[in-house]
Amino acid sequence: MLDSGQPGRYLLLKTDAVVQGIHFSATTEPEQIGHKAMGRCLSDIAAMAGRPIAALITMALPANLIPHSCNAFTQE
Repeated sequence: MLDSGQPGRYLLLKTDAVVQGIHFSATTEPEQIGHKAMGRCLSDIAAMAGRPIAALITMALPANLIPHSCNAFTQE
């Protein structure tokens, strides 16, 4: 939590990892993985009465992944 510079207002920052073999299988569609990752963070922000305004995605991907396929993680 960071002070926003406005009285009584804070910025909530949340990150979480979803890991293949623990949270999803190798055959899970990228859209489902992205949905799960966002849901976990959004749920935590909602529990703190926060309002999401942006998202930051961090990924650790295998070297043989085709870069343009990463877009699928952000699709609904």
